[in-house]
Amino acid sequence: MLILMSGFIAILYTYVLYFSAKKLQVRKAEGKMKCVPMAYGMMFGTLIGLVATFLYPGDLAVTTVVSMIVSSCFAVFVGKLFDLAGIIEALGATLMGAMMGAMLAAMTPDTRISFMLIAMDLFYVAVVGLLLYFMKLHSVKKEKVNMKKVTLGACIIAVATCTTLVSSVLLDQMENPQQVEQSDHMHHHE
Repeated sequence: MLILMSGFIAILYTYVLYFSAKKLQVRKAEGKMKCVPMAYGMMFGTLIGLVATFLYPGDLAVTTVVSMIVSSCFAVFVGKLFDLAGIIEALGATLMGAMMGAMLAAMTPDTRISFMLIAMDLFYVAVVGLLLYFMKLHSVKKEKVNMKKVTLGACIIAVATCTTLVSSVLLDQMENPQQVEQSDHMHHHE
C-alpha cells in the first residue's frame, strides 16, 4: 500500500508542477528556470526507481529499465514546458535518478523499506515545493511572495519530515527488534 501511495504522490505532484509551470509561463522566463526540469527529473527518477524495485524485487536490470522508461515519459512531459533544453535536462537527470533509485532499493534491507519510502516521499514533496516557490519568484507573471508564509511553510515541512522519519524508525524497531539488530550486524565477518 505504501509503495502505491509513493507512486501516486510522485504522479500527483508532477501534475501540480506541470500546471503551475504552465500558469506561470515559465517558457518566457529567464535562463534561471532551466534548473527546474533537472531537479524535478532527478527526484522523480529516484522515487520511481525505488517504487519499481520495491514492487518487483530481485531483478535489478528489469526494474532499472522500466523505471528509466516511465520516468523519461514524465520528464518529457514536464521538460517540454522549458523548450528543448528543458527536455534534455529533465531526461538526463531522470535517467540517472532512475538508476540510483533502483540500486538504492535493491540495497535497502527489508526492515527499512517503509522508512526509505517515507523519507523519499518527503524529500520529493519538499523539492517540488521548493521548485514551485522558485518558479513563482522567477516567473514572467510576477506575483507577490509572502516570505513569512514561505518561512513558516518550510519550518512546518522540516518538523513534519523529522517527526515522520523518527516515528518511522521507532515503529520499525518496535515491530522488528530482532531483524533490525541482525541487519545492523550483517557486515561483520567471522
